[in-house]
Amino acid sequence: MLSELHEVAGSLDRFGLTTPEVHPWVKPLSKGSFLIANLDRAGTVRAVEIRSDSDATGIPKIQKDNQNAFPTFKLACPLFEIGADAAVRTALKGKNLANGERASLAREAIAQAPLASVEKNAKRLGQVVKFASELHGLLNHVLPESSALARLMDVLLKCDFDSHSFLRALADGVLAALERGEDAKTAELVLIGEVKKNGKLDDEDLPLVFDVFREPGDDFVRVAHAKTGIFYSKALLQRDRSEPDGVCAITGEFTALERGNLPSPRLPALADTILFSANPDIPCLQRYELIGAGAFPIGQQVAQKLNSTALWITATERKAKTWSLVPRSDDSGRDLVLAYLDLHPDLNADLAELLSDSDIVEREGVFESKAASVLKAIDELQGKLATAAVLHTLVLRRISKGQVQVEVSRQYQVDRIREALLQWTEAAANAPPLSLLVPAGKGNRARLISPRVLFPGEIVEGTKWTWIRGGTERQSTTGLSLASVYDLYLGEGSISTAAASSVLERVLRGCTPLLLLTGDQLTRFGRSVRELKVPARYDAVTAVSLLGIALFKLGRKKESYMKETAFLLGRMLALSDVLHAQYCRAVRGGDLPPQLLGNQHYSMAAERPHRAFAVLGERLRVYRAWAQTARDGGELQAAVRIARWAVKEMGAVADELHGKLPDRGLKDFEKAEMMLGYLARGAKETEDTNDEQ
Repeated sequence: MLSELHEVAGSLDRFGLTTPEVHPWVKPLSKGSFLIANLDRAGTVRAVEIRSDSDATGIPKIQKDNQNAFPTFKLACPLFEIGADAAVRTALKGKNLANGERASLAREAIAQAPLASVEKNAKRLGQVVKFASELHGLLNHVLPESSALARLMDVLLKCDFDSHSFLRALADGVLAALERGEDAKTAELVLIGEVKKNGKLDDEDLPLVFDVFREPGDDFVRVAHAKTGIFYSKALLQRDRSEPDGVCAITGEFTALERGNLPSPRLPALADTILFSANPDIPCLQRYELIGAGAFPIGQQVAQKLNSTALWITATERKAKTWSLVPRSDDSGRDLVLAYLDLHPDLNADLAELLSDSDIVEREGVFESKAASVLKAIDELQGKLATAAVLHTLVLRRISKGQVQVEVSRQYQVDRIREALLQWTEAAANAPPLSLLVPAGKGNRARLISPRVLFPGEIVEGTKWTWIRGGTERQSTTGLSLASVYDLYLGEGSISTAAASSVLERVLRGCTPLLLLTGDQLTRFGRSVRELKVPARYDAVTAVSLLGIALFKLGRKKESYMKETAFLLGRMLALSDVLHAQYCRAVRGGDLPPQLLGNQHYSMAAERPHRAFAVLGERLRVYRAWAQTARDGGELQAAVRIARWAVKEMGAVADELHGKLPDRGLKDFEKAEMMLGYLARGAKETEDTNDEQ
């Protein structure tokens, strides 16, 4: 990952873009709710604020290691010993309680309760004060620029904190915040704790940030503000200037080497990510004394540059542009995708999103819109840049608590990106007509879903299931890797065709039972597919999209394959289902069997087309004879009319298939075409087959 980040940094330098320098110790708060304790000049807690998860990323802290942080520490909760079966817990569950009533109940409960975790919180408070003393000399020259920071340092270093008094005052501040209407759940967690499902009390740590109580006339920027991070970095970076003492392994220059831990920038989905580390417990490293800087010497300025580059490319405002998240193929986690043009890393286009996934819930037309904006942004680049630029793609995955590895590293010419985006849109339309209805909630009209252009992340997610029990149940499995999806999406020549073959094999193996059930449901109920669960409907449409895309990449376009043997064989099976279903509606009083005729012969048709066609023809005789002789009046008129239409269509398909059925089993691309033929539904069929909304 070091070399990849160094490439990004070089691209930024060539482009003339200077990234804000952020010292490795300066980080945002961890995600989750937290408290802000405002101290007056005497060190007394005068006010407490309860903040939500969304506020955490904007408040900086200095974190040297797991034991030393400023101006924050982890508050051990709950503050008071209240039994898991205490009556106040039941009372606080009332849904209609006002904020004042909640605060009164909590105040009454803790009034006589002893404090909990006093020693633990006293120790952590002491660590903050000790670390503040260490930092004072480093921050001293920037304190005049931040009145709030200067006052806080003065309070922490001069006041003698009594842990009991501090925790009691903190509790009073939380109660006041609760009365103001701030988050009741967090307030109760701090004061009395939460009871787990097993009936035991849950001990939890909650971040607490120190700030100063603003007195009348104070107009300075508070400590708990994003701008404070600028002061932190400015002071700490000036402290890190050393004399040259070694050769940097990345640049080859004689420079001041980083002798401590390398930076660990906080990256989306990956949390704190150490750029390089060597476990001192590994015997071979101890033998050769290759620990830390000795294993891979890096210059201080280079390490700092890499840290700032990593934070720049993953900044919140560049989400979708230079970074995005994508589902993993093997579990519910997510990987980090980085993407940038080497000659224009700050391109204002959603490059990373096109290589990962979209956060937009309703995705119809989203890919096309994003692709159009990216192509427009590339076209607006000047002259040679528009064709000479290279798209760098990097996928990072956390494989353990202390390790992050490069999962994918690819480079693509901009011309290839342009061509691939246009081809991908065309490939997604390479499936015959199919649409399913999905309920949209009570009182709302059901909406149609159809094959559409997929994001790479959707393909990874959509292939993480294998359908069993006739398509009614799915099992978790390992989906397609993102590397395979990129080969299908952006690859050329043999790379693309190999990926397409792999995709066909994976979809047919995992989704054939689901797609057969979908075809059965289309015949029985039309697009409402009444007995098909809603998640299964989305998976079925995704599978059809993938079959069409893979066939396109193999050079099998629907304008051609819809006229060929495999597709027509699938079409014959679907028409057999239609005729069988209409016969049952008319003759058996609507009592349809568990499996319709074409569906029964699908597996045989894939392995022994000649035999399946012969057996099917024999079994169709009785239904064909009924359709030709049945009266079409009264309630049976629709069933007879559809049956006769199906017989007519089957005759035309049979003429096309005459003498063309292979003596062997179908290949994967033929099986895919047969499946699409089985699922294809024209306007006539969707209109006439009991289409309920």
